[in-house]
Amino acid sequence: MFGYIIIAIILSVAYFFSEKFFDHLKKIETKLVSFSSGLFITSIFLLMLPVLIQDTGITKVNNFFIALWGFVILHIFEKYIRQYSKNKQKNMLKLKMFDQLLNHLMLGYAITYFFMAKTSIFGYIIIIPLAVYLFSSAVISEEAHKKFHSTALGKLICSLSIFIGALLAIILSSYGMLSNYLFSFGVGVFIYMIVKDIMPGERKGDVFYFLYGIITYFLILGAVELVMTLA
Repeated sequence: MFGYIIIAIILSVAYFFSEKFFDHLKKIETKLVSFSSGLFITSIFLLMLPVLIQDTGITKVNNFFIALWGFVILHIFEKYIRQYSKNKQKNMLKLKMFDQLLNHLMLGYAITYFFMAKTSIFGYIIIIPLAVYLFSSAVISEEAHKKFHSTALGKLICSLSIFIGALLAIILSSYGMLSNYLFSFGVGVFIYMIVKDIMPGERKGDVFYFLYGIITYFLILGAVELVMTLA
């Protein structure tokens, strides 16, 4: 019943100790980021966005409206700091650190949301792209990641944000509409992170690993459908 809590704890612990294998992830950055982007963006289109459509009436409109603002707010913050900040370098680092915390909160929230609001099978399907995305985003936001890991308290706060996101999903589970709205906001955040960090045109990437990520998610969905059919 509380498998999603265990998963959130495992991810939090894994991220806490990620500095030990961060250099290995950095060596395969191009492949990891390309694979993660293919895997994660496929999960957004095939799993997350369809969830936003499931509600009827005005809720359907609100879900996409809130997802839009999850994207827009982060974009406005970044553009404002880039264009008007007096200490641009310092404030951009703070923004990246905030983005990483928000990213972890929404990641923990999304996993638990699928387990509680939908079915456990959806929760298990979404774990893989979110877990891969967790570590690929750390590699991309290397400066913010190392800033957090420069102190034990920073590591603890950044790692616990995943678990806190999961707890937030549990607390809000009895408030169906509010829970859906926060998930919608999280989808907007994820889409922004994908566009800004994982898929910028100037970033060197590996198109084959991007396709491998897409194919991998198709295989996961196919395997799950086969298991459900035989069950």
